[in-house]
Amino acid sequence: MSILSLSTFLQSVLVLLSLVSANPSLSQATKDAVTQVAQQAVVQAKQTLGSGSAAGSLTVVKITPTQSDALSDGGYATNGKLVYYFGTLVPGADPDTFAYLATGSRAFGKDATHVYWGSELILGANPKTFVVLAGDYSRDNDQVYHGTQLIPEANPLTYVAPAN
Repeated sequence: MSILSLSTFLQSVLVLLSLVSANPSLSQATKDAVTQVAQQAVVQAKQTLGSGSAAGSLTVVKITPTQSDALSDGGYATNGKLVYYFGTLVPGADPDTFAYLATGSRAFGKDATHVYWGSELILGANPKTFVVLAGDYSRDNDQVYHGTQLIPEANPLTYVAPAN
């Protein structure tokens, strides 16, 4: 296992812990069990790499909602510095202004300057006027989108999304 893949693995573990900790429907026993498994995984990773590696100083802490917040569900979460969608980094997303909007086959989210479908940027979408229509269809004042794809020639003022 390389340092990069270990780093990615540990980042995913921390995102999982944040989602689990912020989920009010899970019991404290379930949250504690997930934390214990994560701690064991880190111990095994340290043993595999040895104490002289960069991973030697890594630890897993019990994450509380004050340390990491699920962003009103939809699979989005933040650690206060970055935004993730089911453990995948949402590139360029601002955790201070990020909001979950709705879910089709993937969730839609936006911050002050970008709009996302899952972890993918919807190029050209205006977050100030962006709305989800139905399923994976959305629009802003200028364009209509299916997922991240622009629907050419669609009028955003009159377009009706197909029923799911």
